[in-house]
Amino acid sequence: MTDLFPPLDVGTLQLTYHLLALLLTAFSLAGALLAKGRYGLWFWVGCFASLALLQILAQAVLPDWSEHAGYLAGHVAGMLSSLCVLLGIRAYLGLPLYWKHGLALVLGAGSVCAALLAFGLPPRISLALSLFVSALLRWRAFSQLLAAFRRQGGAPMGFAAAVILLSVASHLVRTVALLSPLGESYENGFQSHGAGMLGLIVVLVLHGFVILLLVTHALQREVLSLAEHDSLTGLLNRRGMDARFERLRRRAALQGESGMSLALIDVDHFKSINDRLGHGAGDDVLKGLGALLDTQIRPTDLAVRLGGEEFVLLWNGAQPGYETAMAEKIRQAVANHPFETREGPVAVTVSIGVTGTVAHEDNLESVLRRADRALYRAKQDGRNRVAVDGG
Repeated sequence: MTDLFPPLDVGTLQLTYHLLALLLTAFSLAGALLAKGRYGLWFWVGCFASLALLQILAQAVLPDWSEHAGYLAGHVAGMLSSLCVLLGIRAYLGLPLYWKHGLALVLGAGSVCAALLAFGLPPRISLALSLFVSALLRWRAFSQLLAAFRRQGGAPMGFAAAVILLSVASHLVRTVALLSPLGESYENGFQSHGAGMLGLIVVLVLHGFVILLLVTHALQREVLSLAEHDSLTGLLNRRGMDARFERLRRRAALQGESGMSLALIDVDHFKSINDRLGHGAGDDVLKGLGALLDTQIRPTDLAVRLGGEEFVLLWNGAQPGYETAMAEKIRQAVANHPFETREGPVAVTVSIGVTGTVAHEDNLESVLRRADRALYRAKQDGRNRVAVDGG
């Protein structure tokens, strides 16, 4: 049985760990350069580089340093790596970094570790402190990832949260082991035991998968965003409106909320602008109108460029009559706001067709037809006005 399962060679596992850390450093560095530092990749470079380079440096210069200095380098490396994990997650989520607070914690803990070693306490005591600080930093990263996962969903984000939680548990277990009566047998932490070292390798590899999945998830969201947004105005396009309309309609039906209202907006005599001033000036008018509409809606509402010179506003959960008043306000705002174009200021007007409250059983096509009927009547009555569909 012993021959079938020989004991794990700690030296080989340690070498494997450092080589993996170096490899992940190289991969994350290449990714950071290609992505120009997006997705928090520079911090992941720091995460792996701290583990790879400081640990290797500590071992390489150990004959020339005091033994305590070598231990201290490894302990600080672990804390810096955990700080980089936290900063990488915050950068990925678009949160403020607050890096000074984390760095102050690491430097303070590093100073305490140095003092403990200088006073002759066993290295496991300072290692336990560094592991506990690392667990705190990683727990913070986990809690923020978990909050984002609950808001946005997505398996990659859930997997990343689970892996970081696993690393938190690993750090805390090692801390308890070092401070327990059996702590003397873990003088250099789990690194001195084959099974423990193998566990560290598994966690390191999982962190590599975390980066891959998070970056892939971010790229997928960006591609989807491009597919659902109009490239000229930045507003939602028809595809983006379709998906959101259905979600809003189902939610309103389930929660018994007030229905939605929709307005179809068309720029009056837009073809004459293109004919007189060129399509570039026409595009400038559309961009300006899109920006104006975006300022006129609440966070729960939708502004959409349907195509050409047609736009849609969708008000969610508004009181009856709100849509008519808002449509009139927008009509006046457009009429009183010449748009800057490459050919100079251009004054335009819009005609708006408004639906009443959208019933929970309505689909988008039927609602757009009602709004289009109202828009046709607004144009027939002389343009630059609001008309409401009677149902």
